Order: sequence, then structure tokens, then C-alpha cells
Amino acid sequence: MSARGGRVRPVGLGVLVGALLLVALSGLPTAIAGVPSDDGRVLQAAGCHEGVEATEARECLVVGGKRSRPLVMLFGDSHAAQLRPALEEVATRHQLRLAQLTKSGCPVAVVDSLGGRVDPHPDCTSWRKSALAVIRRMNPDTVVVASSYHYQDLQSGEGSAASVADYFKTWRSGFRKTLGSVTAAGRPGVVVVRDPPRFGNDLAACLAEKPGKSGVSCGLSRSEAVNDTNRGVWSVETAVSRGMAKTVRLDLTDEVCTSSFCSPVDVRGLPRYFDGNHFAGDFSVSLWPSVSGALAKVVRMPPSKVDGLTAQRSRGRLLLKWRKAMPGSAKNLSYRTTLTPQRGWRSKGAKSYACSGRKARCRTGRVPANAVYKVSVVAVTAAGASIPLKASTRKLK
Repeated sequence: MSARGGRVRPVGLGVLVGALLLVALSGLPTAIAGVPSDDGRVLQAAGCHEGVEATEARECLVVGGKRSRPLVMLFGDSHAAQLRPALEEVATRHQLRLAQLTKSGCPVAVVDSLGGRVDPHPDCTSWRKSALAVIRRMNPDTVVVASSYHYQDLQSGEGSAASVADYFKTWRSGFRKTLGSVTAAGRPGVVVVRDPPRFGNDLAACLAEKPGKSGVSCGLSRSEAVNDTNRGVWSVETAVSRGMAKTVRLDLTDEVCTSSFCSPVDVRGLPRYFDGNHFAGDFSVSLWPSVSGALAKVVRMPPSKVDGLTAQRSRGRLLLKWRKAMPGSAKNLSYRTTLTPQRGWRSKGAKSYACSGRKARCRTGRVPANAVYKVSVVAVTAAGASIPLKASTRKLK
């Protein structure tokens, strides 16, 4: 499979989850009870994700499709890789292609960290240069960049350990260099994603003792989970990216936190995190509407596929309802719905029906009792039409 002239290595499975979640400053993560270690989405992400030792980036297409479809590139370290399930959901629903360039312990910004070694992390430096070359070669329509903000062994420009002030100064310089390189590569759109709230390394142990909804007590105050380093680096990235053409920022903090408290579990008691600082796969998927909204600002994309279709019979008529689609990059979302009698029902007097309009519903005229219809619902904007939702009323409630 190819993408804009480049050879693409397909996604593989069977890679250890640890390879995905290795972070330079904190070592291998500990899996949380309730999040299966063989989480399919996490393993799939590892198929494109590189470990610490990798020195050369490779083209890896997660979601393919026609070359006419916009190509989105995910770029960064393991904190970028955790967004892959959300982006895959967006790409599938909105008819985009998705490629992944991620490596453990290697932030987007052109900075040096020891990576747990005596000398600066040469594998990261060479990999990042290679990754930028891949971006130029694949020429994506949009690049999504994300990194951990917590590299305790970050080196200053003078080659010594960065102080607090040096940390932000060094990150600002390195982030500006990377964004300059990315935007120069065919001037794609850019989505800068804030590093999410961070919990302690003891989160796994805490949630093992307090499963389900009681896990909320393992949370932290917002000021602890979103600490000074997070706020400082986000301020730097915001300042650098503000004013750049086709560049937007995505802050997912409120998906985890209230105004004062951050919880590692949702209202159902399901874990949001795989370890103390990486999203669980299912939680990442649930973030797709927020990610969709950000991408829609920088890349042309049709509406998402409709879901949640239901059918009710009342007074001899059918009423179809569905959840509203995400509009993509254009406004004035509308729907086209058709109902076609299945074989045998036309001879019994069943007629075809069609609806169009902005409401997420369609009401038919009178239909024979128990008549079965094939249903198709398409969301439409000026940016295009969604993938049709197709169903049979036999299977709808």
C-alpha cells in the first residue's frame, strides 16, 4: 500500500505493550487492573510505534483508502501514540487516511534528553530527523503533534541539565524548530495537543485496591495532575503555535478533570488510564468527537458516519431516529434517508420512502404491519457525504 509516492509498512500485531508505553524518565509502566494487558487497540498502536532503540522512522499507515482522501499524520512520543485509537476512529468515520510516526522517549520538540543514559539520546535525534523526512515525503494534509512534557533529564542548549527556566526556554526553541520544519513540508495543517493530566506511578496499585467507581479516590487535584511543568510547556507551545497558519490547539484536560479534580476513572468506574500517564485504549476512542472537532478546523473532511439508529412503529407508521453526526469541516449538516421494502413486501403494498432535512429523524407514511425495510442514512454537507449507514428494520428496536 502506498501513500503519496512512499512505500508504507502495514500495521502489525503481537508487539509487547511495554514497547508502546515506555517513557524515558519513568521506565516501563505498570498496567492497571481492569485494563487488559492484551488490549487490542494498544497492541495495534504498538505496530506502528517505535521503541527507544529505533534510529530511523518508517512509513506506517494505520487507516488506508483512496489517495484522494486527506492524509493525517500522528507525530510524537508515546503520549502521541496514546491518541492513535481516537484518531483511528476519526479517520474511519470521516473517510480520512491515518499514518503514525511515534517513538518512546522522543518528544516532538528538537531537544536532547539522556533517555536514561550517560550521553544525550542519539537515537531520538536521528529518529526525529528521519521522521521529519518521512513527513516531507508522505506530504500529509495535517500533522497531529503531541509529547510528554516531563523529561527530567532534558539538556539545556549548553549541554548541561536544564533548570526550570532553561527547561521552558529549551522547549520553546526546540518546538519552534520542529513546527517550522513540519509547516515547511508542503504547509500542512497542524493540531498541537496538550499533554494530558498526569497521575502518580502508584496509580496501578491504588486502583487495584479500589476497583470500579471507588477508584475516583485515586485521583488528584487539578493543580497536582496538571502541574507547573505542564502549564509552563503548554504556555510555550501555545505562544509558538499561535498565529501560525492552519494551526490549532487541542486541550483534552477537561475530559479527565473538573475545575478542581482529576479522576483516573469515568462515572461508570472504567479506567481512563492504562498507567499513571497513558490513556486506556477504550477511553482514547471515546475522545474521537473532540479530536474530530479540532481536525475539522484544518483539513477538509465530510461528516462522520451516522450511528445509533432506532425504529419505532406507531399508528401504522415508522419513525427512524439516530444520533447526530459530527459535521466535519462544513456547516449546514443535513441527512438523506431512504427506506426500501425488502423482497416480498412490495407485493404486499409496501412502498419506498425518502426523507431529507436537518433533523436526525425520518417518519414514513403508513406501512403494512411487520413490513421489513432496508434503510440507508447519509449525512451531507458542502464538504461531502458520509459513509452510508445501512440497516434492516428487522434488527432495529
